[in-house]
Amino acid sequence: MPTLLKLKTPVGEAVELGWEDFLAQFSPDAQRRIAIALLQPGVSGVVCFRNLAMDSSHYGEQAALVFGAGNTYKTLEECLMGRLGDVPSRFKYPVSFYLPPAG
Repeated sequence: MPTLLKLKTPVGEAVELGWEDFLAQFSPDAQRRIAIALLQPGVSGVVCFRNLAMDSSHYGEQAALVFGAGNTYKTLEECLMGRLGDVPSRFKYPVSFYLPPAG
């Protein structure tokens, strides 16, 4: 997987991936939903969040979150500084992202 860009997060780095490499992290059903979400107006990109707590039964669980003008998170930077989840054993942190080509 060629990495395009690495950006700092509170727990390490998130790497920019190409479209195919980004989608490969997800199930076929999730891939379809991510592709549809990226086509919506106001979406600038998508971030993969993953549970990194090796002592948690939720280790490895992941979620995709789109960002952009029409969403809760407006920028990539906001996503990279955040986390998903309500308790430490379920926290998911940003690990990778995809930015569609401009145009």
